[in-house]
Amino acid sequence: MLVLLPLVAGVAAGLVTGGKLDHWAAVRLRWPALVIAALFVREAVALSPLGRIPELRFVYVAFLIVLIGWTLWHVPRVPGIWLIAAGALMNLVVIAANDFRMPVARAYAGGLVRVGQAGQYAVMGPDTRLSWLGDWIGIAGGALGVYSLGDVVIAVGVGVASFAITRFPGSATKLDDPTPGSESGRE
Repeated sequence: MLVLLPLVAGVAAGLVTGGKLDHWAAVRLRWPALVIAALFVREAVALSPLGRIPELRFVYVAFLIVLIGWTLWHVPRVPGIWLIAAGALMNLVVIAANDFRMPVARAYAGGLVRVGQAGQYAVMGPDTRLSWLGDWIGIAGGALGVYSLGDVVIAVGVGVASFAITRFPGSATKLDDPTPGSESGRE
C-alpha cells in the first residue's frame, strides 16, 4: 500500500508536467524477476503460515540484500532508485540488529504481543536496538499498515523514480549506447 500510492502519484505528477507513459518502455531493467521474487518472499513470510517457521526470516533477509544490490546496480539507469536502496538498507540494519526480526511498536503489534515474535517480526521492548528504525508509523491508526522509516524512504524513492521515468525521456548509459561517441545513442 505504501509503495503503490507514491508510484501512482509519481506517474501522475510526471504526466501533469509533460511526461509520457512511453518513457517507461525505454527503461532497461536487468533481472526484474529478482524484485518480484523478493516481494513475493516478503509477503509469503509475513502473511502466510510460512511465517511460523523461524528460519525463513533469513531467506527474507537474503532477498532484502539481493534487492539492495539490484537497486544499486540500477542507479545509473533509474533516477531516484538509490533512495529505494537506502530505505531497504535502513530496514536491513534494524532487522540485523534485532535477531533478524523487524521490531514492531507494541501499539500496532496486535496478536504478536501475546507471542513476542513470529516470522520476521518481534514486538518492540526495552532491549530493542534501533527502535526508531522499526515499524512504528501507523497509517490510519495502523488500519492501513504499520511502516518503518526505511519503508517511508523506499516509498519516496518509488515516487521520485516513477516521476523521473515518466517526466524525462530515458537517458542511455554507456552500456546502452550503441554508437561510440554519441551522447544519447539515439542519433
